[in-house]
Amino acid sequence: MKPVLLAAGVPKHQLHMRSGRHKIETCVKAFDWLHNIYLSEEYAKMVYAWGLLPPEIWDRYILLDVIETREQEILEQAKRRLLVIWKRNRPRLFGKDRPKDISIIDNAAFDSCRP
Repeated sequence: MKPVLLAAGVPKHQLHMRSGRHKIETCVKAFDWLHNIYLSEEYAKMVYAWGLLPPEIWDRYILLDVIETREQEILEQAKRRLLVIWKRNRPRLFGKDRPKDISIIDNAAFDSCRP
């Protein structure tokens, strides 16, 4: 999923799961959300659009300032739609580490998952 999400414009730090201990409920909700994105029509269209050309060709289009090809239009539409569902209710578990995440000590009374 990572290469497709990066190609769609999802910031790299949002693909990272924060450090520290998290309640299992929190992890379950976060991974359910991610699984729903994986099964979504928007993600499937992005995979299709990204697969139209090899990644090297996409890089060359950017390098050579090639614009307005049919493949690029399809990819841009797919990117926009995928980013909309990515931003909708994104769990904060996916994001940058906070200082308190790193310093959490495991003496909590609840079950926890760890990235």
